[in-house]
Amino acid sequence: MLFSMLALGIIWGVIVLILGLVKYPRKTTELLLYEDRLLLNGHPLHAADVKRVMIRGYFRPVIGILPNGKKIVPMNFAFRFVGDEDKGIVDLKQWAERNDLKMGYKFFRTWI
Repeated sequence: MLFSMLALGIIWGVIVLILGLVKYPRKTTELLLYEDRLLLNGHPLHAADVKRVMIRGYFRPVIGILPNGKKIVPMNFAFRFVGDEDKGIVDLKQWAERNDLKMGYKFFRTWI
């Protein structure tokens, strides 16, 4: 009984450690907006491949870009604006409108 509780505690600690190492030391996201596509961390994503752009939260909002065919926002498609987040959100909304994409406040999940 004691051994199984100890083993369970060690396993839980390792899981928390791995999640912490994966989630928190993320490098800064680079987002560039073009007419019909965006460049997210060097990876092009065409507007036709985007189902929806979502905003989660109000204070320090998280932006999630949901690709077509996905139900959950991929981890590398979720980010925060570091500097002037209001201007970033306005620019992203204008890009979404130009490309006829839905954008709004909606709760979304990401992997990890």
